[in-house]
Amino acid sequence: MKKVLLLVLTLVFVLSLMPVHAAELDVDEVEVLIPFGAGGTSDVTARRFQVYLAEELGVNIVPLNVPGAGGRVCANRHFNNPPDGSVIMVHNLPTINTGEIAYDPDYKVSDFVPIYGITSEGRAVAVHPDSDFESFQDIMDESQNRPLTMAGVGYGATDHILSILLQEKGLNHVYIPFGSGAEAARAVMGGHTDFAAPAASSGLPYYQDGQINVVAISTEESPKGYEDVPTLVEEGCDIILTTDTGLFGPPGMDEEIVAIFEEAFNGVMENEDYLEDCRKADAPLYPRTAEEWEKAVMRSHRDISSIEDLVKEAVGAE
Repeated sequence: MKKVLLLVLTLVFVLSLMPVHAAELDVDEVEVLIPFGAGGTSDVTARRFQVYLAEELGVNIVPLNVPGAGGRVCANRHFNNPPDGSVIMVHNLPTINTGEIAYDPDYKVSDFVPIYGITSEGRAVAVHPDSDFESFQDIMDESQNRPLTMAGVGYGATDHILSILLQEKGLNHVYIPFGSGAEAARAVMGGHTDFAAPAASSGLPYYQDGQINVVAISTEESPKGYEDVPTLVEEGCDIILTTDTGLFGPPGMDEEIVAIFEEAFNGVMENEDYLEDCRKADAPLYPRTAEEWEKAVMRSHRDISSIEDLVKEAVGAE
């Protein structure tokens, strides 16, 4: 009897160590759609958690870049995906909100199922290191003499929203869209545009290497790596804007499947190897549960709706 009991206890212990997510999801792999090209914030975020999420779920994680139309091509595609957990999507706020409000896409943000929030970061207003622009005020002043050029990621993305807000503050410029944040940063480094506003984490390596000079940050406080860079507010430009990246399921995804992903991402966020990867890259982690992420999504939607006329006017020139 004691041997039987010992065998049962051993079996229970072994089973407790095995990942249970894969059976619950009932899929062989999970495809992660990425709305922009390689090297941008969404792409880097997805590929950084890829290995660790696979460990948590016990299935292959397959990132897939689906760029185009400022993230709308990816969102439109995901809107019709099966809700069985085989496909999830990384996307950004306020980009996904702007896409619905300013255009007439096939998707509605409120119908996607929020799964998990991962990061939150500001934009780095960047210029070429040999530029005459030594401060944000220099950019503002020069724009009164001629229209400047600003590199960004597509129409409707965070860069574009910042462009619209800067126009409202009197910065005369033309917005030039690129396929990813990395491409936009390279446009500045190559001297093809006057300035850009890459995500802070994307721009940091270029800033540290002296390939760009950052004159302002769009967050409330200057983040790690940019301690000596003033915020836009400190420069007299009353703008605070962040890019928030997280996961979405297609419409109709069951709460139980969302809970599986939520538990898995909680595990990723507790993985010391993943956290070390993030620390090395100065990744702006801001983990949020499905409920918290949903609140952030809806808040972003209200914020963009409040400037709907400005956004529609701007994209009308596309």
